[in-house]
Amino acid sequence: MNYINTTTGQYPLSEGQLKALTPNTSYGPTFTPPDGYAYVFPCPQGDLVSQNHSRWQEDAPVLTDKGHYEQRWIEVDIFSEYTDAEGVVHTKAEQDEAYVAAIQAAAIVQARIAAKAQREIQVSQIKVTTAAGNEFDGDEVSQGRMARAIIALSTGLAPSVTWVLADNTTIQATPQELTEALVLAGQAQAAIWVI
Repeated sequence: MNYINTTTGQYPLSEGQLKALTPNTSYGPTFTPPDGYAYVFPCPQGDLVSQNHSRWQEDAPVLTDKGHYEQRWIEVDIFSEYTDAEGVVHTKAEQDEAYVAAIQAAAIVQARIAAKAQREIQVSQIKVTTAAGNEFDGDEVSQGRMARAIIALSTGLAPSVTWVLADNTTIQATPQELTEALVLAGQAQAAIWVI
């Protein structure tokens, strides 16, 4: 996943780079960029090489009307000279099959990154309903909380635990119902996980 400095426009920045730039910031189990930085949503670049002899080249991300940054691609004539990010000038002679293959490989990687980002969003929105009609949050953090509660309740020291449901109401959840919710959430995640 790539991030952008929303003040300077520096891009791309990885999660590791952001953590190194902000050593005094504490991050939880789900990484959220610090103030002044934003996630850049991947954007497919369309056809790799079009009929009119052009190719797609990544440009600076754009802030959309949806309020988030998106990756941006521009169409460039493959027969013209251009200078890449390292300052190297490329000419028509370099526009061969190997170059097109490299662009195609990069597109596959970008598509996989986009699919993983979409999968992360879907997993974070999992909700499951038990036979008792209670709707539980089923994201990965909630699954971990359920597993810990099941282990604690298995000691027999308490028959149930107060649990906040997806709609913010509370119930006294038994280990049996928590186990049911955990299994349902795991199944829902497994269905999403394969890309």
